[in-house]
Amino acid sequence: MGAQRYRVRYVRRRHRLPDLNVIFPVERLQELAVEGVIGSLTPSFFSFIGYNMDPDLMERTLAEDLAEAVVEEYADLALLSPA
Repeated sequence: MGAQRYRVRYVRRRHRLPDLNVIFPVERLQELAVEGVIGSLTPSFFSFIGYNMDPDLMERTLAEDLAEAVVEEYADLALLSPA
């Protein structure tokens, strides 16, 4: 699986968890792919957290951009993981 780097933005250092898989189970998904339980993963992963002051704007902009990015990577499905 090789070393990978994840960028976590806009989260205070004291709030970061020592195990990213608690909020974003990427290593567990990679293990399932290696075991053949699921197919391959897309090259990119997307996540957002926090208070949203304008859900309508988020739906019109961020949601559309994320959907386009997922389609461009030929994803068969999306895993939504609440944090």
